[in-house]
Amino acid sequence: IAALAVTLGASLAAAALSVSIGMEEKVGRTLRAYGANIVLVPKSATLGISDATLKESDLAQLSETTSLLGYAPFLYALVEAAAGASGGNQPVVLAGTQFDAAMRVNAWWKIVGTAPANDDSATALVGANVEDKWRVKIGDDLTVRYRESQTNFRVTGILNTGGAEDDQVFVSLAAAQALTNRPSQVSLAQISALSTQTPIEEIARTIEQMIPDAQAKTVRQIAEGEVMLIRRVQLLLALIAAIVLVSASVS
Repeated sequence: IAALAVTLGASLAAAALSVSIGMEEKVGRTLRAYGANIVLVPKSATLGISDATLKESDLAQLSETTSLLGYAPFLYALVEAAAGASGGNQPVVLAGTQFDAAMRVNAWWKIVGTAPANDDSATALVGANVEDKWRVKIGDDLTVRYRESQTNFRVTGILNTGGAEDDQVFVSLAAAQALTNRPSQVSLAQISALSTQTPIEEIARTIEQMIPDAQAKTVRQIAEGEVMLIRRVQLLLALIAAIVLVSASVS
């Protein structure tokens, strides 16, 4: 019976350790649903150049990095917009993105209605705060003006994130590029990277080597929180395996 108990205990311990080995990546992938842990910005932006941009074509190189789970390009501009009963033009941040990519990186975003397709230049999402302050509803027309350019959009959805996005207006990346006359340019890219095997700082350095004109900034609070949680899970599983082995040997 004692030998059987030891054998059973060893089997259970081995199983727990096996789970621990795969748990790190599984937990890491699950946590990646809560937003980007790297933000790629133009290196010149750190020198105070406010209109600095990256080439959209350069972002294609990111797919060569095996640790990356996805990335989403964004183009930002301060515009004036009017909609519904808002009563004239009001300043607001316009964000252009590819919504399929943005939703993969930010799976926690909540959209009521529908988001514009990547090739859609006629519809828009408004943030939850914009909806409330401007009394905008789905189906309203939105007139957006940037310098000498003006475009009309139809509101097809409301975006709720609990963050800065709630105060912004979102259109497709192509529509934002056309309105601001910045073809094939982006302000930044949000990147979701799996840092369980490779430290997040090392991934950021690799990206900077691939795209010399860019600076990869880690979202430190998210990255450090992920590592801490994963380490605690591993420690717990290792402790369970040790307890099983000790209990089996005593019996």
